[in-house]
Amino acid sequence: MSGRGGGGGVPRLCRLGHSRGIARGVVELTQSLPRSARLALKAATVVALTGGLALALVGCSSPETAADQPVVIGQPTRLPTYAQVAQAQSARVADLQRVWASTTAIVTYQDQDGQVRTEQAEGYLQIVQPSRVALSLGKQITSEVYFYLGANQEQYWWLDRLDPNRSIGYVGTHAMATPARAAKFGAPVHPLDLLDLLGITALPEAAEVGRGTLVGGGSDQTIPEGARVGWSPDGGSVVVDVAGRFGTRRMWFDPASLKPRRVEMLDERGRVAVYSVLTRDVLVSVRGDSRRRPFMASEVEVMIPGTPTSVRLRLDRLENREIRNAPFDLDGLLRAYPVERIEDLDEWEPPRREGDQGAGEPDGGGVLPERRVPDRRLRASPRGG
Repeated sequence: MSGRGGGGGVPRLCRLGHSRGIARGVVELTQSLPRSARLALKAATVVALTGGLALALVGCSSPETAADQPVVIGQPTRLPTYAQVAQAQSARVADLQRVWASTTAIVTYQDQDGQVRTEQAEGYLQIVQPSRVALSLGKQITSEVYFYLGANQEQYWWLDRLDPNRSIGYVGTHAMATPARAAKFGAPVHPLDLLDLLGITALPEAAEVGRGTLVGGGSDQTIPEGARVGWSPDGGSVVVDVAGRFGTRRMWFDPASLKPRRVEMLDERGRVAVYSVLTRDVLVSVRGDSRRRPFMASEVEVMIPGTPTSVRLRLDRLENREIRNAPFDLDGLLRAYPVERIEDLDEWEPPRREGDQGAGEPDGGGVLPERRVPDRRLRASPRGG
């Protein structure tokens, strides 16, 4: 394999058609959005997102804004060590433990007539790592909330209030979460995987005596057990595999800056369940300390392979600031945004099909949705170790 594949290592993904009618507003969304679109919005989290989520409206070529000083590892002709990648990621996300942003969600989906459509909603994203996240979407002008994705230390939830006569809340606990139960939200990944898809979580610490895998041979004693490091198929990205909540988290890094440009969540069979593409790094303002200058992707596109579904979150006015507990208080949220019915996902079991052996779910409670693509993205390095 020669060269870096030109393009920073992240392959060009979907070229979604640009429609000047995208910004028709959530008024039309609330009147006509079908159930398939609601599932697409749910993908903004658990899938999310859920942004969640980073190409320009015409495609995948948005330029980055002024960026932070890159972690230089020299000319990207040699695979960096796991320790270099992990340390760079830890330093980058150290000031992103709290994130607040105003959010625009652009959802592309296929309706019941087979037509690909695009809708838009607006709201806010609030994060306090490692376990609190809140994404509210609706009609911002009137502060009306139609969708609310959230999680705290013990629970996760999705409130669907689009149809006032059929509003519903899905609620579960992290301890009982499974891919099939999470798929009720729109994708078989853990609700807190939204943080990973945004590229703002650290990698496991490097090991003193590594037992992980350096793909393509060579020696790297810093790879922790169970992790893998190698080049992407085009030779343009450093790819790191570490354990995820339901399977594997795979991160694609630019080899010169070691910034994440793509995140994939693989199921336990090694298939990509959902992935995100990260672009347009912007400064995150840190309240009370202007000397701290963290950057993160402000445009994230989340996609479910094998489907036309994509959710793009554009994050504006990004800040690291104090965030109250109210956005993560489920009882308070249900009083503020009531729903007609609540479904307890801990009690829900997916239907079995003939011949199923419970594969695809850690507790043997069901199977993963179909239409996933096999994983063939991490291969032996053409450049050696």
